Amino acid sequence: MGVNRSEAGFTLIELLVVVAVLGVVSVLAVPRMGDMVKEYKLRSACLGVVSSLQSLKLRAIKENARTVMIIDPVNDQYTTFVDNNPDNWSLDPPESRSVTVVRDEGLEISSTFASNTFGFNNRGLLATPFAGTITLTKDATRSKTITLNSVGNIRVD
Repeated sequence: MGVNRSEAGFTLIELLVVVAVLGVVSVLAVPRMGDMVKEYKLRSACLGVVSSLQSLKLRAIKENARTVMIIDPVNDQYTTFVDNNPDNWSLDPPESRSVTVVRDEGLEISSTFASNTFGFNNRGLLATPFAGTITLTKDATRSKTITLNSVGNIRVD
């Protein structure tokens, strides 16, 4: 009894066609994966800043004090602390601070706030006279903007 052609399996040509199709699909998909990774890193950094802002706002309410964030665009980092001295917006020796570095290569942070300094008052409202934005930029091609308004709302654009 011979083997029926329909039960014989795949021919070499059929296997080569499948391998060629998979090769073409992978060539098209790889560049998109790189873009997805860059977008993920930018989104992740943005969520980290938003989380810090929300914690800072809640801490101001909890401790009934002004909290401050200072953005350092040169070193791509920001510092947060509870400001116990209402006469200044700077870190004084008894005040404890938290420094967060935006760790990803090619990721930059900037803001529209005067002196890159702003904060929340003891009611969770923005303690600076004007609203502003924080911008995270990845490789000068992609960016996310975090907007803070005068009532303390935080929005990602």
